[in-house]
Amino acid sequence: MACDDGYNCVDTGVIFPRECIYGQYEDNFACVACLEDKYCEEMKATVPVACESGYKCHTGAPHKLPAYTKAQSNDYHLCEEGYYCDAADFGGLGVSQ
Repeated sequence: MACDDGYNCVDTGVIFPRECIYGQYEDNFACVACLEDKYCEEMKATVPVACESGYKCHTGAPHKLPAYTKAQSNDYHLCEEGYYCDAADFGGLGVSQ
């Protein structure tokens, strides 16, 4: 039987294919982690969703998270549109891709 979209069928002798879980998508019959700056919020995803401006998505992200930057006053603010925040120090801005 052919493997359905959104399932892992790469192992030889698979009797019951495994669904791709949140944070994964199916690529050539294998479940792989969502790519950096993308997220997979549905089970059995076949296409990762691009992170919108103002959000950050790490590799394997099941959903998008607001991207914040830390101001000198220790208040947190959303990153500026068209930029993403440097997660390492919450201080730098980088050009969004």
